[in-house]
Amino acid sequence: MAADLRPGGVVGDVIRAVEAKEKMADATRTAFLAGESGNLHQTMIASQEASLSFSLMVEMRNKVLEAYQELMRIQI
Repeated sequence: MAADLRPGGVVGDVIRAVEAKEKMADATRTAFLAGESGNLHQTMIASQEASLSFSLMVEMRNKVLEAYQELMRIQI
């Protein structure tokens, strides 16, 4: 599937990717807590990947908002 290069498409792709990481982390954590998986390392890695993905998404949003605010300050 080709990436949608429209701004809304890019944002949607990022949100879906972050959501997928969070679902993977939840599934890994649930399996570990249920005793189905004894791999603590993979559980922690999946959790950190989800956390970092979310943090990156928030920072991207902040930068877009800063750019928008800067454009609004420009005098024409």
